[in-house]
Amino acid sequence: MSIESSQPVQPTPPVGPTSPVRLPASQQDSGPSFQEVLANSIREVNTLQEKTESVLQALRLGNPEEVTKVMSQVEKVDLAFKILQEVQEKLVAAYQELNQLRV
Repeated sequence: MSIESSQPVQPTPPVGPTSPVRLPASQQDSGPSFQEVLANSIREVNTLQEKTESVLQALRLGNPEEVTKVMSQVEKVDLAFKILQEVQEKLVAAYQELNQLRV
């Protein structure tokens, strides 16, 4: 069994610098950027942490806060922070993977 080529293999042209990808106008203005979403999420987690700290401080000072409300707030901020950490880990992993790509 023999393999015969009908056409010689042509070398591919070198890849030069490329211009950034431009999305159509309809897709560019469709919503907030990833950076804005991430920054807003970080601000929301920070706000939750501050609110939780104030509820805990009120409980320490003896203000009549419901313990279930405090525990609920603590669990909410804990979950939000864990999700934020997971996103950060995924972003770092994606960055490292992109750094390892050879162009």
